[in-house]
Amino acid sequence: ADFSFHLLGKNEVSRRYKLAYEACDVMQAVYNKERCNNKALLRAKPLQDCLASFHNSVEEVTMTASKEALGWKSFTPGAGSDGDMQTETSFNPREFEKFSVRGNPSVTFSIRELKPMVELCEKVQCSVSFAFDGAGSPIIFSAEGMEDEIQLDLVLATLQGTGDNDQSQQDSQMDDSAAPSQQPDSARA
Repeated sequence: ADFSFHLLGKNEVSRRYKLAYEACDVMQAVYNKERCNNKALLRAKPLQDCLASFHNSVEEVTMTASKEALGWKSFTPGAGSDGDMQTETSFNPREFEKFSVRGNPSVTFSIRELKPMVELCEKVQCSVSFAFDGAGSPIIFSAEGMEDEIQLDLVLATLQGTGDNDQSQQDSQMDDSAAPSQQPDSARA
């Protein structure tokens, strides 16, 4: 189907626009950030500074979490003056308002959609929380500290990982999901 309209401007300048559109089914993201194993809460300004350190052509970043740090890394082939460009930055857990990580998960996701959300959160002076499990599972960014009437969640797909590290993450997730009676005594603490 088409949608067309005609604008008549000053000096009898006429513009006609014809836009094609197609009806489609609305997709609903199904997620539960409360069930994610890894969670963090950070003021928007430091996160905005972190995202600003990446080149404008960067589309995806890899976030790696551990009990010692939360690192952000990108790789852009052919973007630097000498060819490839790699950017890496990290946060110390003390920089977070809340920080809880199980294992050493790593997720790769698009930052293009995240930047405007973080800018908005910085403007209204609220924090950004993120919750995730691992590669292939969504990462959920939420605005925290906004008015009660407003809820802002950004759900981003993550790339499915390949390699030994991802297999150990899956094994760790399976171990973590076992009932307490099935876990070894050292895991119950």
